[in-house]
Amino acid sequence: MQRHQPINYKNIAVHCKMSDKMNPLGCCTTVGCNTYENGDSFSLSSQAALMHSSNISEICLNEWRLIIVTEGKGYYQLENGKLLPLEKHDVLLLEPNTRHKYFPDEKIGWKEYWIGFEGKIFDAFLEQTKIVNYLPKINYQSLSAIENILLDMINVMFYNKEGAQLLLTAEILHLLGALNHKISNRYLENPIEDRINEAKELIKGDFHGDYSPEEIAEKIGMNYAQFRRMFKGYTGTSPAQFQMEVRLAKAEELLTSTIIPITEIAKVLGFSDTAQFSSFFRKRKGMTARDFRNKNFFRPTF
Repeated sequence: MQRHQPINYKNIAVHCKMSDKMNPLGCCTTVGCNTYENGDSFSLSSQAALMHSSNISEICLNEWRLIIVTEGKGYYQLENGKLLPLEKHDVLLLEPNTRHKYFPDEKIGWKEYWIGFEGKIFDAFLEQTKIVNYLPKINYQSLSAIENILLDMINVMFYNKEGAQLLLTAEILHLLGALNHKISNRYLENPIEDRINEAKELIKGDFHGDYSPEEIAEKIGMNYAQFRRMFKGYTGTSPAQFQMEVRLAKAEELLTSTIIPITEIAKVLGFSDTAQFSSFFRKRKGMTARDFRNKNFFRPTF
């Protein structure tokens, strides 16, 4: 594709003409770039604000939206209020008619591109792919090629020459196809059972509780709702319950085979204080950690 002179703006948003939105198959509604650096006031131009999000409030779009982070770091707020990190190489796909909130890290900042699109051709494509099962985030390492496509898309829409919408539609399908190819190949190389086993190993190595179930799902490349359902199907318990069982088993091991003080065991297991650990242990074992140690401490005989 012939590239025009680069548009050197830190923040730019380009929107399609109303006539283009009448295309029954679909169209690219908006494309742009936003750069937020440490010290910047995170506010978008009035033009961009019409179609783009900020960290001030949630947004609800009536279109699909791809967000591509090419530099820095930010966050996407999940339904339970937890923040899902967004870093370089991450691609966020926002569904239409759903509330979303995402924003850059205030200290680190980020550079993001976004593409808005709507129409039957995109709905049908996404319905036939595995992409929506991995919402909201996909990690895509080959960003250099994608960034070139994005810059071309901004130029094409900015100059709006004859045939621009057809070209933009093809480029969006190209991006979606590349994402689906990555997901499909990973799925074939790493079946569900393997990924559940991968999650179990992550949890077993994380007895101090650094990762939430949502973060573990993200690490193995699964949508959380799907991960929770599959995990329970394979193990008979939820990811959160499995985490509790791992921490309890580690607590029993430390209490019965070491002389580490209970206050230190609580810290090792990631509890905020001894009282929280004691409540956790007593609820599950029916006795205090001290009584359990006195009753079960292993003393080797020679």
